[in-house]
Amino acid sequence: METEDKKELVLKLKECIQDKKIDACNVVEILSIMMKNAETFSNLKGQEKKELVIRTLGMVISEMIEDDEDKGVLEKMLQSTLPYMIDALVLADKKGLFEKGVKQAKRCLKFC
Repeated sequence: METEDKKELVLKLKECIQDKKIDACNVVEILSIMMKNAETFSNLKGQEKKELVIRTLGMVISEMIEDDEDKGVLEKMLQSTLPYMIDALVLADKKGLFEKGVKQAKRCLKFC
């Protein structure tokens, strides 16, 4: 079942980003798109959706990012920062602040 969910999540992501390059500057936006799409999977609980998003984003990074430096940065972010970012965005969503939370998270990445 997870494989089907992962495929659907990747298809929805590709549809949303089209030709955009995934990099450290827009990964929070990509993450938020994936989270919104994962919400549609009513068969999964919150933690399962988070794990699905993380694993799927990892797969997307390894398959779609060609530049080794970009790939390395994104993989480190995926391991260290993005799981906590998901938690913060979920909390913001519960309080009706999701979009504002995404904008704040983007500002944290000042090098973009």
